[in-house]
Amino acid sequence: MGRSCVREDLIKGEYCTEDEVKIYTLVNSKALYDIGNGRLKHDQDGFVLYGEKGELIHEQKPLFSYSINADFFWYEIGDVVYIGNSEITYCCVPQNLRNVVAKMRLATEELYKLKKEEKI
Repeated sequence: MGRSCVREDLIKGEYCTEDEVKIYTLVNSKALYDIGNGRLKHDQDGFVLYGEKGELIHEQKPLFSYSINADFFWYEIGDVVYIGNSEITYCCVPQNLRNVVAKMRLATEELYKLKKEEKI
């Protein structure tokens, strides 16, 4: 799935990626903490990260950032997508979906552009 396919799905309102994730936090670039399991959803409204009991941990709207960081085989744990703000970074490792972090990154970039252009 390429950038143009992701953009088309966004325009049609058909893009949504949701998976169980293992959640780590990076605080002040000094320490990495395992905070457990949760659920990460990415759609036209941006990212929403829920904790193990369904509590809202973080929400990131589409115009917050043009892009996100994604790594592959991060610390030999798995692929990871990073969301957060200047105070905290959430490192989310999808548990069931494979090859999804690249798609999330492309969708984030295309969603930002579409929202800026007011096309969706």
